[in-house]
Amino acid sequence: MPMRRFAPIALFVAASWASRRAAVFAALAFVPSVGCATEQVAVKSPPAAPASPVASAPVRALRLRFTQPLDTSDVLARELSLSLETALAQAGLKLIRDPAAPVDARLELASAARSVGVAVHGAAFLSIEGEGVLIDQVQTEGGFHRRDQFASEAAHELLDAVLKSPRLAAFAASVTHVPCPPTPDRA
Repeated sequence: MPMRRFAPIALFVAASWASRRAAVFAALAFVPSVGCATEQVAVKSPPAAPASPVASAPVRALRLRFTQPLDTSDVLARELSLSLETALAQAGLKLIRDPAAPVDARLELASAARSVGVAVHGAAFLSIEGEGVLIDQVQTEGGFHRRDQFASEAAHELLDAVLKSPRLAAFAASVTHVPCPPTPDRA
């Protein structure tokens, strides 16, 4: 009884090298013809990161504090936060890190994303608050993204939405900037 179960394996092992090689070549010759379409399909390369847009002069003059998510264990949120901070800086926005320094507006990032293998499903949200009032809230389109491109794509979507925000532009035009006091020299 056990011999019948392993009979194909025994035959394969007992076969000569030439017949095994012929069987492999026959299988390889057959594989490409199965399910082939008559049309050729172009393979797309992954999209390149879009060029960072530049902020308008009134928006560039704003002093912004970027608030990162509190949950530091969420890898996706951390990657998104770093990508967005980089994109904001590359667009020419003034990001203030000193908690004691005056700011015109605060940017608060939140995300609702879950990693599913090599894909990420979710969206990112950015709230813009100035003088204690919500100026605008922008978000990315929810959906599936490649895991290695989620942070970059979401950051560029949020940046694009922030720079195109008419509410932020109106707020930036209404802000009168008080110069920051000089910092004492460290001797």
